[in-house]
Amino acid sequence: MTSPAEIVWIIRVHLRIDNPNAHAEFVKINKAYEVLKDEETRKKYDQFGEKGLEDGFQGGNNYQSWQFYNENFGIYDDDPEIVTLNRADFQRQVSDSNEMWFINFYSTYCSHCHQLAPTWRKFARAMEGAIRIGAVNCAEDPGLCQSQRVHAYPSLVVYPTGEFYSGVRDLELLQEFILQRMTAEILHLGSDNIEALTTEWEPYDSRPWIIDFCDETDSRKLAAMLDGLVNVGNVNCRANAEHELCEFLDASMGVSYYPARQVQKGYEKKMNSLDPKELVEEVLTYLDAIEEIAEQDLRELLEGGASHPTSVLFVSNKNDLNERKDYKKLPAALPDVKQLRDLSRFKILFADCSKLMDKCREVLDIQKLPHYPTSALYTADGRVHKFVGYHAATTVLELIDNALNPAVDELTPEQFTELVDGRSSDETWVVDFFAPWCGPCQQLAPELQKAARALRSYDERVHVGSVDCQAHSQFCSKQGVNSYPTIRLYPAVNNNRRMQAYYPYPQNMWRNADTIQRWVFGMLPSLVTQLGNDYWTTVLDADEPWIVDFYAPWCGHCVQFSPVYEQIAKALDGKVKLAKVDCDQWPGVCQGAQVQAYPTVRFYRGRQRGRRQDIWGMQLQTQHKDTIIQAVLSQLEQLHDEL
Repeated sequence: MTSPAEIVWIIRVHLRIDNPNAHAEFVKINKAYEVLKDEETRKKYDQFGEKGLEDGFQGGNNYQSWQFYNENFGIYDDDPEIVTLNRADFQRQVSDSNEMWFINFYSTYCSHCHQLAPTWRKFARAMEGAIRIGAVNCAEDPGLCQSQRVHAYPSLVVYPTGEFYSGVRDLELLQEFILQRMTAEILHLGSDNIEALTTEWEPYDSRPWIIDFCDETDSRKLAAMLDGLVNVGNVNCRANAEHELCEFLDASMGVSYYPARQVQKGYEKKMNSLDPKELVEEVLTYLDAIEEIAEQDLRELLEGGASHPTSVLFVSNKNDLNERKDYKKLPAALPDVKQLRDLSRFKILFADCSKLMDKCREVLDIQKLPHYPTSALYTADGRVHKFVGYHAATTVLELIDNALNPAVDELTPEQFTELVDGRSSDETWVVDFFAPWCGPCQQLAPELQKAARALRSYDERVHVGSVDCQAHSQFCSKQGVNSYPTIRLYPAVNNNRRMQAYYPYPQNMWRNADTIQRWVFGMLPSLVTQLGNDYWTTVLDADEPWIVDFYAPWCGHCVQFSPVYEQIAKALDGKVKLAKVDCDQWPGVCQGAQVQAYPTVRFYRGRQRGRRQDIWGMQLQTQHKDTIIQAVLSQLEQLHDEL
C-alpha cells in the first residue's frame, strides 16, 4: 500500500512547480488523492463508487490546491537529516532515551514556520551526527504538542531537559545555543596528566585519541560526534607551560589521531581537515573493524549455543562491510540500549559468507531469507532475531533494543490457546501471523513494535503478539491463515462495539504504526456513546452533565484526538457522560448545533429548572487531556456549590 508521503512525492515528481499548468493538472488528480489518503473514504469508494464520495468530501468543497500539497504537506518529510516524529516515535526515541534532541514543533499553516525551514535544514546538516534533529507537525498531532507545553509555532525545544529556545532563529545563534548544552567531554591535556589519562584512568585508557594542538577546530561538536568512541583532547602549544609536552609529541599545530595507549611521538596520524564531519569520517577509517566470527563460534550459535547476546552481520564479502563505516560506532553506542546489563559480554560480529558459504547458506536457506546483508541477534534463551537489509547504526541499535525488550509477545500454539483464546473478559489481543522469509512481514515488524508500545502505554489490557507460521505451519493452517502477514484483533468479551470472534486488519489500510494504533483504538471497549438525532433529547434535555465531541472521520485532528477522548472518558467515569457525533453521518445535527470546525468539544452542565439547554454549552478550546479534565471538574465543583 502506497503511503501518503509516497503519493505526495509522486505528485511532486509529475507536476513540477515550474509548470504553469500545474494547478489545472493537479485538480484532475486531487479527488483521487483525497480518496487514496483516507481509509474511510477509500472504503466508501470501493463499496459505492462515485456516489459514495458525495458526503465524504462535504459536497466536493474540501479539496486543497496544488500549492497546498507542494508547500504545506509536512515541511520536513523529504529531509533525511531531520527525523519526523509522531506520538509513538516521540515516546520511544525521545522520552525513553538519553540522547540529546533539538526538536522543531511547527504547523504547516504557520508562515513563520515556513520562514524558519531553510535555516532549520542548514542547522540539521551542520549538526548531523552530533545531536538528533527532529520535527513534529502540530497540525497533525496537536495532542503531542500540547503535552510538551507547546502553545506557539514554531517552538524549538531541547531534550531531555525540555528547555525552550527563546533567541533569534539565526543559524549561528542556534549552533552556539546547542553547543553550550552539549555534555560530551573535552579533555585538556598537560604534562601533569597525560600519562594517567592515556594509560591508566578508565575509560580513557582503552580508547584512541584525537588531539587538537591549535584549538581551531570545533571541539565540542567533534566530541559529541565521537562520544564514547574516541577521546577528544587539546593541548595548548602556545602556552609556555606545555612547550615541553608539545616538543615531546613533536607537535605544535593541527589535529592528530593516536591509537589507544600510544599517545607518543611516531604513532600519530596527521589529520587532513579541521571540519568535524570530515574528521569523523577519517577517524572511522582508522578504527578497528567489527570483529570477524570464527567458523566454530558460528557453528555453536547456529546450534543454539549463545551464552550471551551476540549480534552477527552476514555479508557477502568483507568489502560490503567496509562500506558501512558507521557500524564501527555500534560498540560505543550500546550503553543506550537499556536492557544490556553486562556490556562486556555483548558481542557484535560479522560473518564473511565468501569464506563461510556453507554456514551462511544454512542460515539463509533454512529461514528463506532472500539476500545479504542479514543481521541476526542470538540470545541465551536460544531465540534468533533477524533483520534483512542495510540499516543505519542507530536503527540497528533500535532493532537490538526491540529484540531484548520486545513489546510484541512471541506466541507458540499453546500460548495462543492460553493467552488469546483464554483471555479475560476485559483483554484485547492483536496477533500478527507471519513468516520470517516474507518481505512485507519484515517491514511490518518494527512498525508493530512501535504500535505495541503505544497501545501498552494507553491501556495495559491491550496485548500484541506474533505467531511464526513457518515454525507452526499446522497451527496457522487450522487458524485459516493463508497469506502473510495476517493481522487479527481478538476483542474483549465485554466489548460493546463488536460481536465477532476476531477482526481481520483491513486490506486497504497502511501497515504503519499510526494506522495500526487508530484501527485498534476503534475496536476497544468504549465508555463513549455514539449519538445522532438523539443528541437533542439525550444531551440537551438531560439533567446530568455530558461532554460531546463533534467530529468527522476524515479529519486528522479528530483521529488523533479519539484515543485522548477515550482516556478522558475513563478519568471522568461516574462523574460525566461522554458522547460523539459523526458529522459526516449526521450533518443535520451538526449544522443545527452550529458546529463549524472539527473536532468541536462541548461541555453541557445539565438542564436547569426543567429547561432545555442551549446548543452551545461550554466550548472546550483544547485537546489536551489533563486540561479538559481539570476544566470539567472545576465546572462540576461550581455546579455542586450552586446546588
